[in-house]
Amino acid sequence: MKENNITKTFFILFLSFLLFSSNFLFSNTIDIKMIANNCNGCHSYSKSKNHYIPSIKENSKKDFIKKMKHLKYINDQSIMNRILKEIDETDILRLADYYFDNIYEKK
Repeated sequence: MKENNITKTFFILFLSFLLFSSNFLFSNTIDIKMIANNCNGCHSYSKSKNHYIPSIKENSKKDFIKKMKHLKYINDQSIMNRILKEIDETDILRLADYYFDNIYEKK
């Protein structure tokens, strides 16, 4: 009887996992807000007084894309290079749209 309850519980948990995680299992698209939240941990929206970590807003959209692509492929083992290896150029463009078309244009 106890094994039957464990089997039922496992089956329900497994179905719940499939139902709620299908987005992650069957999609290669990373939520752009999730990527941006990683950026926001170090970079600020406004021009900050931190001389070591530049603000995202210090760039134009075009320069942002150019710098991000450069950092992705420079292969210098910097923090940015290691982070950007995990996202593709489409994500860089989506991130630029998110920052420069959504956030900064409204302010």
